Amino acid sequence: MNLTLQRKRSFQANDLIHDQFVVLGKIDNKKHSSTILKGFDKIAHNFVVIKITSAAYKEKNKIVTKVLQKLRGGTGVPKIIWRGMEGQNTITVTECLGPNLKKLFLLMNKQFTIGTIAQIAIQVLNTLEYIHSQDYVCCNVMPKEILISLHKKSPTLFITDYKQARKVKSSKQAYNEQNGGVHKAILNKFSSVNLHLGLPASKKDDLESLAYILIYFFKKGTSIIIINPSLTITPRPII
Repeated sequence: MNLTLQRKRSFQANDLIHDQFVVLGKIDNKKHSSTILKGFDKIAHNFVVIKITSAAYKEKNKIVTKVLQKLRGGTGVPKIIWRGMEGQNTITVTECLGPNLKKLFLLMNKQFTIGTIAQIAIQVLNTLEYIHSQDYVCCNVMPKEILISLHKKSPTLFITDYKQARKVKSSKQAYNEQNGGVHKAILNKFSSVNLHLGLPASKKDDLESLAYILIYFFKKGTSIIIINPSLTITPRPII
């Protein structure tokens, strides 16, 4: 069944998008902003991920797409295969990846070998180096947003979430492309101390998040607490 991108409808298994992508089924997704489908590219003969974003999140999706287009070609950056509209919804097709590091860590009973942790450090650091070379900061480096490729012989790690990515205005500060002001980050337990304090994002914040991730793996998932004696706020676990 061939779908025109003129009317809004839900996609079912075996539906065809853009005369190229066959819908195989729905992927579990906790985010209300989008529906995630698994598909198959009839031309390239590869599995793909089809993301349908609602109109309410159209502008945010545009920003993410813009960042990925700027970063395209970099190792560890997801590739956008096709993007189009269906009614008021945006459809983005990307390459299919495997499980994230959080799932793999739990699958291994929270025990990564030193060699595995070293490989994670090297690959993620290389990807961050490329992102930073394009004058962007990710601001959301965390295990569940780092996915592994499906290539068994040479697995590659991909940083997949760029909703908080920002263009670097200078070596010390990042700014929000939407309004030119310093953005308010949505924090997670791997966010840098500066982001927790509401300070402007910078490249070192991504590196600090990577450091927390590596410590988290080395300590087999045990929480750590960073205490800054100059602060009056109550310290809390960041991992």
